Amino acid sequence: MSDVIAKDRLDVLRVNTESRGEYAHMQLTVRIRELQQLARLLARLQHVQNMIEVSRG
Repeated sequence: MSDVIAKDRLDVLRVNTESRGEYAHMQLTVRIRELQQLARLLARLQHVQNMIEVSRG
């Protein structure tokens, strides 16, 4: 996940992680310059191994 964010050179402003049993729920605040960049990021994150769900909050 961090590789995907780093490749797009995005600024991570905040990270909140909560463990739920064998899963981790992560909420990231990322600085996005344009809507296309957000769409590309969400699409790439969905293909990260062991990623269950990606959404805009």
